[in-house]
Amino acid sequence: MFGFKPSYLPRINKKNGYQQEQIDFVGFIEDKTKYSKKMYWKNSTDGFHVGLFSGNDVITHSFKKEPEDDFIKWIKTIIGNGASQTILQIKAMADLIRTGVWVDSTPTCYTAELGATFSASLYGSKLYFYHYSDNRGGVWRFVIDDGEPIDISTWASVGTYVKGIIMDGLNPSVEHTVVATFMGDDPLNPPTGGISRGWLSDDASYDTKRAVYSDLTGDTNYGILTTDSNRDFAFFAKYGVDANFIPAHSGVGSVVKIADPVYTVDNVVVDINTLAIGNPVDWENSITIAQHFYGTVNVTNVAEFWLTTTITKDGTIKTDGKMQALVDFMIGPVGLPRGYAPMLPLNNGVLETVVSSFGETRVNSKDGVSSTFDNAYDETISVCGVDETRTDLISAFAIDHIAFTNRQREQKSTSDILWANNDPSLYLKVYNDVFTPETNLATGYVYRWHTRHSTAKIDNAYSQVLNLFD
Repeated sequence: MFGFKPSYLPRINKKNGYQQEQIDFVGFIEDKTKYSKKMYWKNSTDGFHVGLFSGNDVITHSFKKEPEDDFIKWIKTIIGNGASQTILQIKAMADLIRTGVWVDSTPTCYTAELGATFSASLYGSKLYFYHYSDNRGGVWRFVIDDGEPIDISTWASVGTYVKGIIMDGLNPSVEHTVVATFMGDDPLNPPTGGISRGWLSDDASYDTKRAVYSDLTGDTNYGILTTDSNRDFAFFAKYGVDANFIPAHSGVGSVVKIADPVYTVDNVVVDINTLAIGNPVDWENSITIAQHFYGTVNVTNVAEFWLTTTITKDGTIKTDGKMQALVDFMIGPVGLPRGYAPMLPLNNGVLETVVSSFGETRVNSKDGVSSTFDNAYDETISVCGVDETRTDLISAFAIDHIAFTNRQREQKSTSDILWANNDPSLYLKVYNDVFTPETNLATGYVYRWHTRHSTAKIDNAYSQVLNLFD
């Protein structure tokens, strides 16, 4: 009917009492996207980034340990022609191929030999080099990918360190070759106090002070999923008189690891602690982050969690979770939040129209008022965010094993569990509340959930989605 196999599923609409086809928007995205290159990298001691490249466009998913506890959080998803301020690749002095005579010291070195060179190959949309400048500084001539020469002077009236942009607007999915040749004097600023020097510096203390480096900063980047939100799950738990979210919210930690997280790339375990910063690595089929931890209320371990996050070659992020109660506790005290799996936190000004898999639409009212999707109780399998202005962008979640994820076998919902929060300044968030208010969980109780998220750039995504329901 719709021309794509996995993207519609018949479900009984229990509220309206008839069978109605639903759109699996994550399947819809998978059918229409293909990535020519996939890489992962680090650019901080506890940050891990996964990039999917399609021409000049990059989707970057970033994961980082929460500062308050041990949880590895999916912190953001950025799409565009580069991920904002994401250092992709670093070339230290030792990584450069150099010719000619050089005088090396730390962190600065130089050559005075005309025709001396240094070269490197990097991925990225913007290329930099870091150098010292003074009144003896001469000119480097850069050639990128055998293109037109670019002359950059290292002269300055007073000694200083400079981060120089060599070129931007490059295709980030292609490895670029950088060759720099020392040309001698700056014709506008002849050297004083000695002969010209081609300066170069390398400070290992900072990612942005390495000899040559690249990033994915582009001109049209969109932070799709707001940074401060847990999109895979969050449960508001109460034990005794204490209550808090699991995982951390508002600076209150609530996760204690039982084992270190395990990162697996293409079915091979990878120690990301040994992964060099700014050294992207190719991957082909999947990346998995497996976590095993206690969820705490105050200082009490109320539940044990197993959480597996898998990034597939299609760009989909799959979440498979299990929670087992270690004590009797409650989720969703009266008048307080409950618990969701999953959530779609769309940044304002990026995606402001939400469509459910039954075709129900919500436009961000920005009035601070929450509203339910009122046509399906607990049967909605998928939700997507699109926008009539940024028509090519789309982000979605889908619910798998809905009987487990939505707890249909143990709570018969007679109200709609899918709802949208229209924040006036920050976001449009769509929650799938899987726990009713004051849900008491007995010791040994097990809850499992299975969800998928996907974000992409698809031609006319806005029109294509709305036309599915014509």
